[in-house]
Amino acid sequence: MPSVFCAEPRYMIAPVPQRFWIWLSASSSACLRCFSSGGGAAFSLPSSAGARRAAPGASTVFTSESLSLTIPSLHTSWSPRVQAPPGRASPSRRPRLAEPGRGTTLTIHEAERASRAARVARSPAPMAGGAPPRYPLSVPHDSHVRMQLALRVSMIALAFAGGCAAPRPAGRDPAPTFLSDAARSRLDEAAAAAIDRWEIEGAVLIVGRGASVLHAKAYGARRIAPGAPAEPMTLDTIFDLASLTKVAATATALALLIEEGRATLDDPVARHLPDWPDKDLTLRHLATHTSGFAAYLDAGAIARNHPGIAPCDAVFAAIASHERKYPLGKGTIYSCINYELLGRAVEAAAGEDLEAYLRRKLWRPLGMQDTFFRVPPGKLPRVAPTEGGLRGVVHDPLARFYGTGPHLPGNAGLFSTGPDLARFMAALACRGAVAGRAVMRPETVELLLANHAPPGSGAARGIGWVIENDEAYLPRAGDRSVRTHGGFTGTFLWLHPPSGAFLIVLSSRLHPAGKGDVFPLRRAAARIVCEDLALAPDVTSR
Repeated sequence: MPSVFCAEPRYMIAPVPQRFWIWLSASSSACLRCFSSGGGAAFSLPSSAGARRAAPGASTVFTSESLSLTIPSLHTSWSPRVQAPPGRASPSRRPRLAEPGRGTTLTIHEAERASRAARVARSPAPMAGGAPPRYPLSVPHDSHVRMQLALRVSMIALAFAGGCAAPRPAGRDPAPTFLSDAARSRLDEAAAAAIDRWEIEGAVLIVGRGASVLHAKAYGARRIAPGAPAEPMTLDTIFDLASLTKVAATATALALLIEEGRATLDDPVARHLPDWPDKDLTLRHLATHTSGFAAYLDAGAIARNHPGIAPCDAVFAAIASHERKYPLGKGTIYSCINYELLGRAVEAAAGEDLEAYLRRKLWRPLGMQDTFFRVPPGKLPRVAPTEGGLRGVVHDPLARFYGTGPHLPGNAGLFSTGPDLARFMAALACRGAVAGRAVMRPETVELLLANHAPPGSGAARGIGWVIENDEAYLPRAGDRSVRTHGGFTGTFLWLHPPSGAFLIVLSSRLHPAGKGDVFPLRRAAARIVCEDLALAPDVTSR
C-alpha cells in the first residue's frame, strides 16, 4: 500500500489505497503546473497533456474519478545562472577547513567539513579515467526552461487523516500555528541567496510538523554542464545522502533490532561478528562515535594492503588492525569507520543486508519508494549528480569501495528524495506512528534520540543523531532537545521532538566541481525555522 507526500500545509502524510495513485505524463488528461512564487519562470507539461502556463499564485489541481486535490504550494523556483560579466570574477567559495588535530572531541560540523575534506583531497577521482571535468559555474541563459516531469500524487482519504498518534492537549487549536508566510518567504530568500552566491546550484527545502508538510520547494538546478541545458531541480530529485545514511539507515536499523530483542546497545561487537578481535568494543561505542577510531580510512590503501579478498572483508580487516586515537569511551571523534563496522554488525544481527531489512521493516510501510542503496536504472535521470558528474554512484570513496562486495556500507551510500525523507522524519516526529500505522514503538524513537554516550566521553549523542548545542539550530537558548545530522554531499536533517517540527535541506553541493558550501543555507534555514517555532503558542505539543 503506497503512501502520500503532499506539499499543501496541513495535509497529512498517510497510507492510501492503490486506486488513489495518479500518474501524470504527456499522455495524461490531468495537468501539472509548477510556478515560482516570485515572478520567475512558469513550467508546464506539453500542450498534449492539456496543460497551460499558470499565472503566479494560481492553484494546481489534480483530478480523477475518485478525488480532487488542490496543491497550491507545490512549486519549483528556477533562476537560471548567467555567465559572469567580463571583468567580474566569480564569487569565491569558502575554503575547506584543515583536518583537526588529535583532540578528544570533534563536533559533527567540524568533522564533516574538516576530516572529510582532507580525505577527499587524497582520494582518487570518482570517475574512471582520470580527474573529473571541472565545469564552469554557469549555464546558458534561458528565461523559460520547461520541465518534463511525471509526479505521482494521491489524496489522503478521510479515514486516514489521523496524523500523529499522540493526542493534542485539550483546548489546543488543532491547526498548526507554526511556519508563517513570512518564514516561508525568508526560506525562499535564503535559498535564492545561496544560489546567487554560487555556493550551490540548487536545493530542496521541506519543513513539516508531525505528519503535516508545511513547506516543500525545489530551487535552482540539479545538473549543469557546458553546452547543455540545465536540469531544473524538482521535488522528486534523488540525492546521494552521504552521512545521512548513518541515521536514516544504520542507526534506525539498530534501533529496530533492539526493539525486536535481537540486539542491545551494550552488545559486544564480537557477539554479532565472531571474527572481531576486540571483545570490549560495543555497539554503543560505534553508534555514539566513542570507539577511539579515527575519522576515516583510505580506500586505496586498503585495496593495496589487502589484495585478493572482497572489498568489504578488506575494510573489516583494516579496521581490526587500525590503531585507536584514545581508549574506549574516553573521547569522541565523528568517524565513518564506526558506522562501516556498525553496519556490518547490524546486517549480521538482522540476517540480511541493510536495504532488505529496512525496506521490509520501515521504508515499504512508510511508502518510501525512492530510497535505496542501488539506484534502479530507470530512476537515474532524477539523480542529482555530485562531483564530476557522478550520478547514481555513491560519492564517498570508502562506501563506494566497500559496497562492491556482498555487504552494504553503513556510513554512506543511501539515495533518497525529499518526500521520502519527509515520511521518515514524520515517523520520528509522531513517535513511530503516522495516521494510525505504527512503524516503530514510541520507546524505540526515544531510544534513537536519547543521549547514549558513555560517561566521561565528553559526547552528547543519540544513536547516530547529534544532540545539538549550536544556538543557530535551537528554538531557544539552552534547548538541548534538537537533533540534527548532516551529509558531506550537502544534505541535512533537523528535528525538534517536543513540537514534532522538522527541517530537510537537500543539495548536491559538490556538483559540478566539488567546491560548494551548503552550511550557510542550512544554518539560515534552521534559524528561520527556529525563530518561527519559538513564536508558536503550541511549541511544546504535536
